[in-house]
Amino acid sequence: MGFSIRNVGAINDMPKNWKRQSELNYRIYNMWVHMIRRCYNKELHEKHPTYKNCTMQKELLILSNFVNWIEHEENYNEFVKDHSARKWSIDKDILIEGNKEYAIGKIKLVTLSENDKDAQKRIDKSKCGKREAIVGVNIKNEDIIQYNSMQDAERDIYGFHHSKISLCCQGKRKSHKGYKWYYKENYFNSIHER
Repeated sequence: MGFSIRNVGAINDMPKNWKRQSELNYRIYNMWVHMIRRCYNKELHEKHPTYKNCTMQKELLILSNFVNWIEHEENYNEFVKDHSARKWSIDKDILIEGNKEYAIGKIKLVTLSENDKDAQKRIDKSKCGKREAIVGVNIKNEDIIQYNSMQDAERDIYGFHHSKISLCCQGKRKSHKGYKWYYKENYFNSIHER
């Protein structure tokens, strides 16, 4: 049996045929259903693991509460005028980074371009703290040393400093402690291009 919103306790308490009364109602209903699926559909979690462990506030499992919430969102009038359901989304982590609960006060009605910009910002931010493998090439004899991260190199007995290695990897410094430094992926890609 496939996924059903009834299996998670969702309640459509709107009048009979409400979602068919207007294109707007249909769009709102679909946003509600998609939000529920993101939280509770295990097949979707396989394709999009970022939704694993997401939950919904009990109040939002009731459609009339969701309708009331969306009608009071600051972007609601733009949403009503737009007529394109594919340009809008309910976002759970624009207001609170890392949020896993779809709840009033924690979610926001956004355009897909807003959602995409915020997602890209989070991706870029995570790359800044990413622990990338590095390679050091001895300037005198071209011996190679490798570390899983700049922090690992710093912990070594040679007294390397991660910030100076980082400057080398970014091309802002020529060498550090007698080594030229590269991100491992960049170093091996450049060798294959030769």
